[in-house]
Amino acid sequence: HNGNGFVSRITATVGEAAVMKGVEHAKRWWGGGSTPSAFLASQPARPVAAIARAAGNIIDTRRDRLFALAERLER
Repeated sequence: HNGNGFVSRITATVGEAAVMKGVEHAKRWWGGGSTPSAFLASQPARPVAAIARAAGNIIDTRRDRLFALAERLER
């Protein structure tokens, strides 16, 4: 257990293999080998939409973009 409740909940929900696959894609993105859009497209839409919506409720400066992302993914 890593002590991070959020990561623990995500891992319990989607499984360790899915989390690690996401981490590997994120590393490619961070290293310049992918794009934010490609990373998001590789992730399960419903959890990403829920995270975007939750973040939009607390991040004023990105609220509109996060809510738009959530709406797009929820379609």
